[in-house]
Amino acid sequence: MLSFDDRRKVKKENFETLKKNFLLACCTVELPQSKNRIIYTDSIEKVEKNVVYILEDKKLYDGFIDRIDNIEGNSIINKIELDLKDYDSKLFYYHADSIVLKFDPFALIYSSIFKEFQFKDREIFSSVKELREKSFVEKILIDVGKTLKEFFLKRNGFYIEVERKEPLFLLTFDIDRVKYFGWKKDIYYNLKNILIKDKISTKYLDLKKIYRDRDPWDRIDQIVEILKDNRLQGNFYIFSKKRDIFTSRYDHKVSKSLHAKLEQNYNVGLHLSFESFSDEGMLKMEIEKFKSITKKEIIDVRFHFLNRLNEKHVKIFKDMNVRTDSSIGDRKKTSFLTGFSNPFFLDENILELPVISMDSALNLEEMKGEKYDKVIDEILKEVENVKGVFNFIFHPSSLDDNTYPGYSKYLFEVIRKTREKNFKTVSIEKLYGMLKSRIEILKVVDGNFFLDTLSDYTLKFYNRDNVFIEKKFKMDIKEVI
Repeated sequence: MLSFDDRRKVKKENFETLKKNFLLACCTVELPQSKNRIIYTDSIEKVEKNVVYILEDKKLYDGFIDRIDNIEGNSIINKIELDLKDYDSKLFYYHADSIVLKFDPFALIYSSIFKEFQFKDREIFSSVKELREKSFVEKILIDVGKTLKEFFLKRNGFYIEVERKEPLFLLTFDIDRVKYFGWKKDIYYNLKNILIKDKISTKYLDLKKIYRDRDPWDRIDQIVEILKDNRLQGNFYIFSKKRDIFTSRYDHKVSKSLHAKLEQNYNVGLHLSFESFSDEGMLKMEIEKFKSITKKEIIDVRFHFLNRLNEKHVKIFKDMNVRTDSSIGDRKKTSFLTGFSNPFFLDENILELPVISMDSALNLEEMKGEKYDKVIDEILKEVENVKGVFNFIFHPSSLDDNTYPGYSKYLFEVIRKTREKNFKTVSIEKLYGMLKSRIEILKVVDGNFFLDTLSDYTLKFYNRDNVFIEKKFKMDIKEVI
């Protein structure tokens, strides 16, 4: 358990949210009265004993990286150079019975979420590309957490550690379109076939004969069967807008039908249009329309075309009762764009579910010569190492090998490998509740602090020479302050 003292002169960012993400990644909790103190400051003047100091990195808050150092297998961004000796863990300096972290984790978390990094040179650009193949932010914060535990246990004799028991599998489906055939296409390709008889029109008309009264992209029932057969949770995103700059989607009647078919057994969220990312009015309108279609007040969203959010999006989401977003990810590559696989908070109650991989990204990687099964295997190992969340996007239309040849195998390979590695399937609703309970695990009432067990986490309370594992606690707060 930690307490924080923010002594910076200028405070712009939402430090409460940054603290939450720091605590989650370091596998501990906050107790404001605790003697396990972290002082966040823009300068170290008079040094207090038995404290952990963190120096603010204003450059990194703006996303600027001027150096990357490798220390104990971790990549340190913007290492802070001080004329001090190393602590036992070389991630820290030792100074007057206190320790100083060699980088700013709060700036790292903030810039990883909200900023497109700026680079001093090409070498740093290449290094960051490599880093994004790993959950590098999570990994270094896990190691910081281990050092905090060792440091404070030696001095104050108590610490709380909360770690998830197993990695999770979040299987999500973007329902971009449900129809490949259409009467306008029928007329167009029939005329084209008469006049030119090209390969594209011939293929379209041949598919019409093969499928007859069915459509190759109408695959929701098949997806539901796959989920049932494999005992998996499914999470779907549907449109509330009929058309965007790319193509027509589907009308509101279809959206209602999709929601009605899926809502009883699966989480159904809003798939926002590409344009709404940069148009605040359109963003609000699509959310309101989705609420009218589904009769939901609290919703989950994802933008069409993955993209990095900014504070304006977060404010709108907060005002309009958005519970989770899942828009941050690399649409061209299987990677950890933010350095996280685990969800993180964008605000007090808004959770971001970072995307790790998707069917179209795997296809692009395969076209470049990568072996898709190897890509999946390697990314799952990384997620497994930090007990993270593998958030995978699949489009139901990708099941059709005539229009999306080779795409369907990605879904079945992901299902097979997550099962082999014992990833636990989870819904967005369950995941959100899990993270909220994790944040709120510790309560202080009438001079006592209470700590409840959580089924998905291993809880360890260190008290002097003893370790109590997975027990409910009620303890006089005077014993730990």
